[in-house]
Amino acid sequence: MTPPLVTLTTDFGTRDSYVAQMKGAMLKLQPSLKIVDLSHEIPPQDIEHAARFMAEAAPRFPDGTLHVVVVDPGVGTDRDILFAELDHQKFVCPDNGLLTLCHKLATRSMIRKLTSAEVFGDSSSTFHGRDIMGPAAVRWAEKNCIDDISIPVTTMQLLSLPVAEVGHQSCQGQIIGKDAFGNLMTNLTVEQLPTNRPESFQIEMEGKALTPTWVTTYAEAEPGSIVALVGSSGRVEIAMVNGNAAKRLELQSGTGITMSWQV
Repeated sequence: MTPPLVTLTTDFGTRDSYVAQMKGAMLKLQPSLKIVDLSHEIPPQDIEHAARFMAEAAPRFPDGTLHVVVVDPGVGTDRDILFAELDHQKFVCPDNGLLTLCHKLATRSMIRKLTSAEVFGDSSSTFHGRDIMGPAAVRWAEKNCIDDISIPVTTMQLLSLPVAEVGHQSCQGQIIGKDAFGNLMTNLTVEQLPTNRPESFQIEMEGKALTPTWVTTYAEAEPGSIVALVGSSGRVEIAMVNGNAAKRLELQSGTGITMSWQV
């Protein structure tokens, strides 16, 4: 029998013992469990970042994969713990908006909330990932049955995410993050751009007016050039060829961005 595939995504980092403790607790219950680390470098308590991360990563996994996501600023409070199946992916996570984008993209959903954490024994008020969510994921992955410890729900917490506004010759959005290369991610999507890409366009961000080169690949412009392109996530990115656009432009998440063009 193929071991169940379970992924872990957290904001724990890897310097401390938290990830190791969580894996140990899960493997102690089921040594054959196959655990795949997605990321433990989600910015601390950044639920919005984690929501985008999961929406991009989870659909790439085989059907039936169970994703345990622990970015949990409300640990120890009365926030719920969810079991969700969105299309063909399963999730165990706190009910704090982590599944906002996954839910938005799903065509089929099943959502339940945990009702009997006591079945897993005593738990720390600050480490539900190790003591509740990890063991609950093992139970679901192995027995495929969570009916006795959860009940169906019709709603869950959803984040209010910024939506880009599109006009005839412009669209307004914001920077929503940066990647390890310093590329600035925006919430402007390929669907919001004109069908025929304009040769000339301008981007304004916090008073900075740019006329970057529009490219399909980074190699189309000279090193050091500021470029704009549609990244693999389908969003518009501002990048510096062989450099770090975030440092060069000194811009952060939340910065407003206006893209305008002539048609």
